[in-house]
Amino acid sequence: MMRNIKILLLLSAVVLLAVCGCKKGSDTEPTAVKLAEGEYEVYYLTQDGFHLETEIRKTSGEQPEELARELVKIMQDPKERGHNCAFGSGVSLQNLRITEGVLNLHFSKEYNSLKSSREILARAAVVRTLNAIPGVDSILLYVEDTVFRDSNGRIPGELTAGDFELTFFENLASARLKLYFSDAEGRELCEEEREVSYGFGTTLHEMVLTQLIAGPEDDTLRAVLPQDTQILSANLNNGICYVLLSNNVIGSLEELGVKPKTMVYSIVNSLTELANVNRVVIRFEGVEGEPFGEDLPLTDALERNLDMNKEEQNGEQ
Repeated sequence: MMRNIKILLLLSAVVLLAVCGCKKGSDTEPTAVKLAEGEYEVYYLTQDGFHLETEIRKTSGEQPEELARELVKIMQDPKERGHNCAFGSGVSLQNLRITEGVLNLHFSKEYNSLKSSREILARAAVVRTLNAIPGVDSILLYVEDTVFRDSNGRIPGELTAGDFELTFFENLASARLKLYFSDAEGRELCEEEREVSYGFGTTLHEMVLTQLIAGPEDDTLRAVLPQDTQILSANLNNGICYVLLSNNVIGSLEELGVKPKTMVYSIVNSLTELANVNRVVIRFEGVEGEPFGEDLPLTDALERNLDMNKEEQNGEQ
């Protein structure tokens, strides 16, 4: 059983009220999912990296601290396809304790490496999951033994589930992206448009890469990047987008059934659909030279290749 709280990141307070519920103490209470004894709503990050969804998970712990440890482990082990641990596999729980209703959570130093957009969703997922434990009135985050500070240097302090409702998603915007995925033969590119929500310092060129990793919605098309691709950097300078990806992409192409040129120009053609991107430089972590040989040079910045676009080849504009 899964409750989709896909917190759709709209700027309308009315819509957000319907999705997320009201702040504690208001006259209107959110619609609750009826849970059996020992069941909890556990929050996970969706594949696109910009929404939270829940899974109903069964616990065996009885004491509050025991339950908190168990739920943190469950957060690291999603069952539904497309769900990911909100704080990532590199972050570990070092210690926790409950003092006068405050759950003090000590995460490893890797928590500070989370990008601000990912961290705020991780924070929301942790707090909304663990605040449901009986006896936990609020949650205070630490990185090792130091009280957590956000990307602006502020200490959020003690947090409750109500802190991540109406005001949490106010600064997001939406955009329509034109993306290119592989055709069924893995050789040509097919266009797919989708509406996306973004914010918290995320750029549109990062959103394009995130959506390419998420894969096509049309099941007749092929993904061009594996879903465990890491975007190590994506920077824009003078109309050139410099992209650094994890090197697992190179070895995944045969399994995905796409040609290297198809993957490369899926990225290039999708990014150059953005008004401020004219050319793209693609690199892979730890890989020097030309990973695909001289026939597909990546040394220089690449311009869009309209010949790769299947629709345009066929004269369909």
